[in-house]
Amino acid sequence: MIKKSIKVAVIALGILAVTTSCSKDDEVVSKPKPVKEIAIFTENFETYPLKTFTNDDEKKTPIKKGKSTCGRAGVGTAKEHNSEKVDYKENENKGKFLALNPKACGGATGTTVVYNKEIDITKLTNISGRPLQVKFKYYETSTIGWGKDVEIFKITIKDEADEWVIQSEINKKDKWTEVTLDFPKKINNKITSIKIEMGGGEAFAIDDFRIAYKQ
Repeated sequence: MIKKSIKVAVIALGILAVTTSCSKDDEVVSKPKPVKEIAIFTENFETYPLKTFTNDDEKKTPIKKGKSTCGRAGVGTAKEHNSEKVDYKENENKGKFLALNPKACGGATGTTVVYNKEIDITKLTNISGRPLQVKFKYYETSTIGWGKDVEIFKITIKDEADEWVIQSEINKKDKWTEVTLDFPKKINNKITSIKIEMGGGEAFAIDDFRIAYKQ
């Protein structure tokens, strides 16, 4: 009985030794927590009236609610903006967004919306070594075909000394496409305006526009 007890004790100690031994390679390394995005400008077009963009006219008239009219963008859902030959694909974007549909004019049209209040980025430049970015998603159709030679879809961001035109990056059609771009070094003062231009013989839309520091 004594020999059996000793044998059991030795086996138990062996198991304990195996289960408690741990090499350096087995040490648990805690992963760094993901850094939250720091947004300094955001517009998701879900709350009306908009507190950011207006029509680019002398009175800075509010952007209308619902589907667009001739020469004026509107803020609404895919169901509100859709028409013959224009499908903003509700399955890809169920919320509200800014859109211009030339079907209201029966021909090519255009509009410009702006935000003209200052956004001071000088104190936040290079925050934690992270780049400042502009982010948005857009939609452009290829199904109408009125006046393709005059199509324009671009965003212009100006500061006190220079401007940044985003246009060549907007080049996909018939699907919601997300864009993320680092700010160029030349834009490093107070942002004085953000302008979105849409026009031509196709339908356009933009959503979830924001300026933020990279996550």
